[in-house]
Amino acid sequence: MMTLYGLCATGDVRWFDDSGEIVDEDAATIAAFAAKPVFIVADDVRHWLVEWSPDPQPKRREQVIQTLLAEGLNPPRNIQWKPFCDLVCNKCNGWLGPGKPAHGFGEKQIMRIVKELRA
Repeated sequence: MMTLYGLCATGDVRWFDDSGEIVDEDAATIAAFAAKPVFIVADDVRHWLVEWSPDPQPKRREQVIQTLLAEGLNPPRNIQWKPFCDLVCNKCNGWLGPGKPAHGFGEKQIMRIVKELRA
C-alpha cells in the first residue's frame, strides 16, 4: 500500500478525491493527500506494473515494434534484424537469460510481426 500511496503522491498514478474528481497533482497538497486515496486510475497502475515487471510482456510486443518502425528503424534496410530484435526484447523484458529470448520473442517471430505490420 505504501508504494501505491507513494505513486499517488508523486503524481505517477492519478487518484480520485472524496467528491469523485481526479486530483490535479499540481494542486494537491499534503493535507489533501492525508485522507489517502480511496480510488485510483487502474490504467496508471497497469502501466507501472508493466514497467517494473521482470516477466516478458508479449502484449506490448506489437506496440513496441510499431513504435520502432515509426521512429525510422526499418530492418533490414537501416538496422540489422538481430539488433532490432534485441531492442524489442529489451523494451518488453523479452529475455529468459543472457542472449536467450523468451517465448514469442524469437527473431523469426519478430520478423513475421514486422511483415504483418507492413502489409
